Amino acid sequence: DSSMILILDFSRSSDRTYARLLHKFPSMSSVTICTQLRFNPNSFGIFTVFSYSVNDFQLRANLAQGRPVQLALLIHGKQGSYAEAFEHDDSWHSVCVSWSQDGGRWALYAHGHLVSIGNGVNSNDDIIGPNGSFILGEKQNGDSFLSNDSFRGSITELHIWDRVLSSCEILTMENECSTISSGLVLRWSEASLEIEVSLRRLQGKSPCQEKYTLPKSPFVSRLSEDPKIRQVMEELSVNSSRDIDLTSLQQLTQAALYAIEADGPRPLTSSDILYLSQVIDSTAASARSAGANTAEVMVSIATNYLNLASMMLEPHMATQWIGWTEDGVNIGPFTIIKSIDGLTEALADTLSAEQRDFTLSTKNIDVYLKWQKLSHKSSNQVFKLSAVTSHIPSRSSHDELIIPDYELQRIYKLGYKEVMFIHTYYSHLSEVVSAAEKPAESQQDKAQSTLPGKLTSAVISSTVRDVSKGQTVPVVVQYTLSSSQV
Repeated sequence: DSSMILILDFSRSSDRTYARLLHKFPSMSSVTICTQLRFNPNSFGIFTVFSYSVNDFQLRANLAQGRPVQLALLIHGKQGSYAEAFEHDDSWHSVCVSWSQDGGRWALYAHGHLVSIGNGVNSNDDIIGPNGSFILGEKQNGDSFLSNDSFRGSITELHIWDRVLSSCEILTMENECSTISSGLVLRWSEASLEIEVSLRRLQGKSPCQEKYTLPKSPFVSRLSEDPKIRQVMEELSVNSSRDIDLTSLQQLTQAALYAIEADGPRPLTSSDILYLSQVIDSTAASARSAGANTAEVMVSIATNYLNLASMMLEPHMATQWIGWTEDGVNIGPFTIIKSIDGLTEALADTLSAEQRDFTLSTKNIDVYLKWQKLSHKSSNQVFKLSAVTSHIPSRSSHDELIIPDYELQRIYKLGYKEVMFIHTYYSHLSEVVSAAEKPAESQQDKAQSTLPGKLTSAVISSTVRDVSKGQTVPVVVQYTLSSSQV
């Protein structure tokens, strides 16, 4: 899964638990390091998050009971003052630190915002020397480490630049979950690390993508009127990077569906759509770790969200929310489609244990999940819209997607025995996109320059899911789609 990243777990830390960056560092007159950190809420004391050489560059953390996490930079043996950065909890927190030889200026950021700044943290205007060892989780002491300084928590997505990133750049990365390429000398990856064998390696979603807050909108206010739903929403906003009880997510999707059905034309915002898609991402993540006996709850969540998504994709409703959120995230129809992709894959993995199919047909979305045991004689897998739903336009009656028999026989020979087919069809996206693309008269030229293409048909897809590994298998497909302009 390309969305999964490496997470290093230092919760069982000792003086032998560390990771070393394999990058060969040159001399640096300035540097910025950004990472995602999670501190063990039951650990207290002073710890080293990372260290370059013995005393060249360190990030230190001071954890005191009942106090926020305090961070400080140590450069050339001189340490800046500790500054409170964020709560000492079990949540992920983004941290960026920068330093420049020019005046020894340094800065420390948490969640994209400046926490502390100063100057004079250098020694005789020295640069940071070349060819040093960059160690995660330990304070270097010559050829050994100091166990009482060992970091306790988790680290992921550590990136290094050979320049000072501006406050605007750091805030942009935080808001957009992006990594600025200019000056980037090390990007987080397992290949860039030498990991000591006792250090736990985990795979998970980026903490940045998992973080979200409740939108301030009429829709969310309506949901919050129910104390139980408000409690679920608050739990999600705090624990978005952890598994959430699927029953709570079922209640939330049911309440969201009821709110849309009851309120009718009440407008949705782009932030509402982003929030709902993130709720579904949490659902998919929770389903994969929930174990057995979750099929009925997942079917209920999928049914609620697909009906909800169908209404959100009504052209008159979509024009209300297509656009940019206040945080600068661009929201469109494919935001919803992407969330449905993740949800149906999680549903397929859940239903496969019972060799169970699933079909749901709404006004704008059709979904069909089918379990199948492959063989060397497997025949064509045909997804024909007319076989799933009756409410289709006449021009769409021939829309279909075929996975040829030779493709199924090919993947069978590769060792795939039992699969789930996930078929989806979105019938009104051309109307949604066309309505959203209608520019104001004064912006006609701008619209023509930024919207060169036009969606003139539906969207149809088929996914082959290897249920034993929870992975998607690439296959060749043949398809027919009718254009709305023909």
